[in-house]
Amino acid sequence: MKKTKLLALALTGALCLGMFSACSSQPADSEGNSTGDTTENQYTTEFYLSDFLDEEGYIKDADFANAVELCDYKNMVVPKDSHYVSDAEVKEQVDYILETYFPEYETVAVADGDTVNIDYLGTIDGVAFDGGTYQGYDLVIGSKSFIDDFEEQLVGVMVGETVDVEVTFPTEYPSAEVAGKDAVFEVTVNHVKGKSHTPEYTDKLVKEEMAPFYSIEAENCEEFNTFVKDQMTQSLVSSYIYNEIIGGCTVNEIHTNATDLQRNYLLANYENEALYYGLTLDELIVDYYGYESRDAFITANALTLADASNEVMILQAIAKNENFVVTDELLHEYFNEGEAFDAVVEMYGKPFLKFIVIQSEIVEMLELETPREQ
Repeated sequence: MKKTKLLALALTGALCLGMFSACSSQPADSEGNSTGDTTENQYTTEFYLSDFLDEEGYIKDADFANAVELCDYKNMVVPKDSHYVSDAEVKEQVDYILETYFPEYETVAVADGDTVNIDYLGTIDGVAFDGGTYQGYDLVIGSKSFIDDFEEQLVGVMVGETVDVEVTFPTEYPSAEVAGKDAVFEVTVNHVKGKSHTPEYTDKLVKEEMAPFYSIEAENCEEFNTFVKDQMTQSLVSSYIYNEIIGGCTVNEIHTNATDLQRNYLLANYENEALYYGLTLDELIVDYYGYESRDAFITANALTLADASNEVMILQAIAKNENFVVTDELLHEYFNEGEAFDAVVEMYGKPFLKFIVIQSEIVEMLELETPREQ
């Protein structure tokens, strides 16, 4: 997806597809759970999502013409009050961007109780080990969430400083590779949470930092404000169109493959989260989230899954009506080629990736084709 759409996605609260993100790491915690770098691990899944789709990414065996009564989406018009963005709203959004993505952190010493953002690289006998590397981890000093006296050794370290933290892994640590061994973590303190202020909004900041961050051409504040307003407007238009088609179309029958896909899609996302924490899916559901079983978890999410299945049927029916086809070229615009892409294709199948593209492209197509009241 084009980077210039990231702001719009953030504004609309779009669902992040965690399964397509690289599994990042956290260092070993005090319980010995490996929450470290899993990018080197071989991730396998029990949920092959393409089983419920045909080769083009559509719900397998679904008769969309009879299952869904489409609304008159081709003659929609977005009312002016549904996409109007005031200057005050633009300023509020710019302020949020400045505070969230461009804070100026103070150069202070780390104190007990601080939440510090750190990068670290762990080695044993000078050799890096699996699970020992992370960038941008938020650690609460004094929480005892890291092994040994890792946290205590950071007290007094200045923001921007890099230090060596020497620790010993517990002998009962589950990974035999590191259990009972001495390790050295090279730790850089990036900043202390709450010890920052919002920078002044200037043309220089826009040109040198904000425009490159969003991969746009903007020389000054006025041009960046225009970008923000356009993105906010696009988000409102997208939300209006989406709500109109979901509310205006009628689903007479939700195909079981749509329901099964949404159920397994949900579980696959939680399976990915479980991997991040070094747990099995069932351990995450039962021990972390407190459900009695996987079935109880599905039952608790039944309404959400039903709504999602309903929306899938509608968007796919519109895509079918438009004879929409996901080409390999379009597919690679959404998902970067390379080993990570190949791994996701192997895990979930190319039809599922096409399914993701269909869901996004149909709404975008309607955004472009639907006129707006001025």
